[in-house]
Amino acid sequence: MRNPDQWKPTKVALAGPAHRPVLRVPAEPGALGAGSTLIATLVARWYQAALATHARGLLLDLGCGAMPYRALYAAHVSDVIGTDWPQSLHRQPHADLFCDLNAGVPLRSSLADTVLLADVLEHLYRPQALLAEVHRVLRPGGKLLLNTPFMYGVHEAPHDYYRYTPHALRRMALDAGFEPVAVDAIGGSPCVLADVAGKLLNGLPLAGPTLARALQRAILLALPPLPRSDGSPLFVAAVLRKPT
Repeated sequence: MRNPDQWKPTKVALAGPAHRPVLRVPAEPGALGAGSTLIATLVARWYQAALATHARGLLLDLGCGAMPYRALYAAHVSDVIGTDWPQSLHRQPHADLFCDLNAGVPLRSSLADTVLLADVLEHLYRPQALLAEVHRVLRPGGKLLLNTPFMYGVHEAPHDYYRYTPHALRRMALDAGFEPVAVDAIGGSPCVLADVAGKLLNGLPLAGPTLARALQRAILLALPPLPRSDGSPLFVAAVLRKPT
């Protein structure tokens, strides 16, 4: 990880006592659009639990940007290598190397204990090739943690290619040689509707962003911390293991 001393939380931060940390989303004003409060919070909740359980050793953060999830994995890993696209729209102060993930991961085999693929898979036009590459760079017993949107609008066009059902991710994982540890469909119709409405409200002048945040926070309070939905997930997340 480059410039570790300059890193600061952007999308996600942890507050409160170390034995019972509380998520703060966003961590930095302006790091997140008001219409994205709901999905960002749910994704952060999923990663907080998954990283605490599965992350260890050397973590490879693919498509890392400003490493928004470092607050969630730093205490569980020994070292971090970040990669990003040369033409990324996001700040890249901490990436160690730049590469097109469609063409592979330019690192040696069996290097990493954990790979993070956060909000990246939908932007790859050769996703199966990348999963095979992640399998190669992981050590036996290592794990890949990923999330990708499902019932969600096109973003970062023109580099937004696919949406994946839980069944597709499970099949793709098996084809790449992984054992699926968990494949979770998170959201449901209330979350999808609140996400769409939040983005519409955010586009209104004056009070639009405030209304967008208020609507989504109300949904977060009304639903379980990680609402499951096989029928209309807002996003799908998975933990995949390379067999020993």
